[in-house]
Amino acid sequence: DHENMIFHDYGVTLAKADANAKSAYIHRLHFDKKTKKLTVKSELRKIDQTLTDDAATKAVAEKWEQIAQAKLKESGFDPLNVVFTAKEPLEGREATIRNEAANLPMMVAQAMLAASKEADCAVLNSGSIRIDDVVRGNITEFDVVRILPFGGSIELVTMKGSLLQKIADVGAKNKGLGGFLQYANVTQKNGVWWVNNAALDPAKNYKVAIGDFLMSGGEANMAFLKHDNPEVIKSESFAADKTDLRRDVRLAFIDYLKKLK
Repeated sequence: DHENMIFHDYGVTLAKADANAKSAYIHRLHFDKKTKKLTVKSELRKIDQTLTDDAATKAVAEKWEQIAQAKLKESGFDPLNVVFTAKEPLEGREATIRNEAANLPMMVAQAMLAASKEADCAVLNSGSIRIDDVVRGNITEFDVVRILPFGGSIELVTMKGSLLQKIADVGAKNKGLGGFLQYANVTQKNGVWWVNNAALDPAKNYKVAIGDFLMSGGEANMAFLKHDNPEVIKSESFAADKTDLRRDVRLAFIDYLKKLK
């Protein structure tokens, strides 16, 4: 439902413009008093630089943009700072990332892994990405906040391979949900999960970079994933460490993107 569409069924017009205010449908209704017939004329209009801004609306929008930028700066972000230029589109649409591996969430997972150098792999729930769009060109720190508005810290969890296996199995079944998982250093080949180019060993301990929300057990079908799970060997949190990028996944992602430039 990301693209525009229109249907005319049983005398009813059903229309949807493009997501993220890229277009709008204008519907003009005409009622003929003599025939008692209503006709609908629909026009799809692109919302871009060719449209003249309404002065009053523009003033209100700019006011709230300034407020948003001020709040972001208070939180340690430089909204206009370009941290990366995407040479190819980065896929962040929910219909895609909640059903299959995609480059944008996989980059976030790679950033989590880069911030946790001792980790064997990184696990990311697709629901943490909320931009629901394809990201192109220059990416600013504000774009990173749009991609990951919830933020949250990255934990380093040592767990049994059997638990990692269960996480991966459930994550794969969570298609269409925010609990569909994306990874760094985790793949599936012929139904077998691999970590660091070796088949996952249920008896082995793995160090996993994982978001604090996932470890709360609040994700879809993952109530078992909590710190008190007996298959969790050790859990390290960095949320209170102002010197560690892992205190906020967005900081880790920004640092990762800067190094890719």
